Amino acid sequence: MRKKNFFCWQNFPFKLHLSLYFLLAVLGIFSLFRLCLFITYQPVFAGLTLQESLIGFVQGLRFDLSIIALFLGPLILLFFLPFKTPKWGQFCWAALCTVSILMLMLLTADFIYFPQAKRHMAEELFLVRNEGSFLLHYALDNFWWALLCLLALWAGLCRGGWLLIKKHWSPKPTPLWQTILICVLIAALAFTAIRGKLGHGKPLSMRDLPAISANTTQSSLMLNGVFSSYHSLRKGENTPFNPMDENEAKTHARRLLSNPKEIFISDRYPLMRQIKENKAFQPKNIFIVLLESWTPRYVDSFSGASYGVTPNFDRIAQNGVKFARAYATGVRSIYGLSATFTGVALVPGLPHFAYGLELNNITSLAKALNQKGYYTAFIQSSLRSSYQMCNIAQKIFGIKESFGMEDIPRLLEYREEQDFGYDYDLLQFAADKAQASAQKGQPFLLFTFTGTTHIPFRQTTPEFDKYPRSSEENNYLNTLFYSDYAIGQLLRRAQEDGWLNDTIFIFMADHTLASAQKTDALYEKFNIPFVIYAPGFLAPKTISYPVSQLDLIPTLYHLLAIQEPFSSLGNDALDPNAPHFAFISEGTNLAFISAQGFIRHNRIQTTQCSADKDSPLCHSLAKDLLSLDKSVLSLFSDNSWFAPNGVEN
Repeated sequence: MRKKNFFCWQNFPFKLHLSLYFLLAVLGIFSLFRLCLFITYQPVFAGLTLQESLIGFVQGLRFDLSIIALFLGPLILLFFLPFKTPKWGQFCWAALCTVSILMLMLLTADFIYFPQAKRHMAEELFLVRNEGSFLLHYALDNFWWALLCLLALWAGLCRGGWLLIKKHWSPKPTPLWQTILICVLIAALAFTAIRGKLGHGKPLSMRDLPAISANTTQSSLMLNGVFSSYHSLRKGENTPFNPMDENEAKTHARRLLSNPKEIFISDRYPLMRQIKENKAFQPKNIFIVLLESWTPRYVDSFSGASYGVTPNFDRIAQNGVKFARAYATGVRSIYGLSATFTGVALVPGLPHFAYGLELNNITSLAKALNQKGYYTAFIQSSLRSSYQMCNIAQKIFGIKESFGMEDIPRLLEYREEQDFGYDYDLLQFAADKAQASAQKGQPFLLFTFTGTTHIPFRQTTPEFDKYPRSSEENNYLNTLFYSDYAIGQLLRRAQEDGWLNDTIFIFMADHTLASAQKTDALYEKFNIPFVIYAPGFLAPKTISYPVSQLDLIPTLYHLLAIQEPFSSLGNDALDPNAPHFAFISEGTNLAFISAQGFIRHNRIQTTQCSADKDSPLCHSLAKDLLSLDKSVLSLFSDNSWFAPNGVEN
């Protein structure tokens, strides 16, 4: 009996050549972006040796191939299905081009983002995934030319590929077993590339970086923005596990937070504490100004420079309590908001506000002051929807009123629309609220968040064009000049309206201006201006020990002598006898600064330390860092960070 053969329509040579050339082109683009990153941001990579740099490029191919195979592999497989019509090939080609352009867009966005954080995009995607309309507006407004180029490239690739397929798509009857064999080989190659390794073990991921890289800088060279973005969205896939014992961590964290003036009051809530001495409550007004992207380098009273754009703030620093070594808890605003608003450090793996953190019991200064008859308000210059902070402040933390850009009247004739609002209008609006409260004899807590000094640093009014608009730095300095004027006018209002001497003003940056940091040096990257100004209440002085945004809650509790319990990962910044440190989140890594030195750690190993990595000091700093990190994760996992209403049930 004659054996029956099964045939299908194929053109293997054409499909193989087209697929191979396309994949090599995409891989070349990924490598080109890595090279451009290395050259453009050379100060970041300057510490790498030639050998480390070469290894970074070579190992980077593994990460590139892994993510390329993940997204393009299935489409290549579809391309090899035995369809006779060229329309199938054109459809697959259009899909390949579309996915590749989307990856190219992400690479471009990552290239633009890299100098902001000195690393690739990661958990930031969680924060902006609900901000699609704003991101589209921002991209169209500032990078329309890049989007047009990418759109033109996509159209050109699609058109060229369609014509090529139409010309060369000439399938012939081919044994079916050959198609099956080719498809199996393609699937096997794609699977191997995605895994990034042969043999057993888990697929290539961010967790492999500590084992194959010498430091975080080399890790950044190996990675690409598409890989880091994708893995950051995968259920904590990029977050290493902290192996420290929970009980040991909580015990050690208590030592780091031990203040002779405080007492820990609960084993169920091990970091919740209370002021020992039962002093009379100080009904002072609290006016907090969280300053967008203010950087010590450009504030003359902090840097000793002569930019001349912060005369009002310089007078405040001279007459207030100036913290020379204050540090932000992260490189994005949400980290500063979390630390100053609640005393919580957003460690890797912990959900952010609007994504679950607010479902836990957290210290609320507003609730404590509401009970004492205060008027409380949160006011930000950006839209109410930004980070959902207006809703969270009011509905979760008990702030009585919240306001955003939509609620604030326009007071000056501005030349350009500001994406993040106007600081003068914001602070005058807040001053109106303060005056209304003062007239009623009611103390107030006002938390304001400025925005004019946020990139892209748009023009305000002509009198603030102190520098020619010829560079991003000059544009920033002009907006800083305007923002400083807004602060000066706020204090003028407070003086004229009669509530200046009854108010404690807190001026603190949310983070530094990323583009001002030419290297990844820890001290410079996170150092922020911080001044407490309370004329007639606090004498002027400069404090040189390290403090952070996490110290704000304990500091205010001590200043006002609030007896209710609180939880915070900081201490009273004004108490020289309390332990002082800064605890920082850097993407998937952590950092810790004390008077003795600093350390960077990825929960697996030390990546950088001011002392020798094998020294007792380095081991001690690592223990401090890991204990705080583990305590935060552990306490929020079972909602034992803070007791409901501050009272143990």
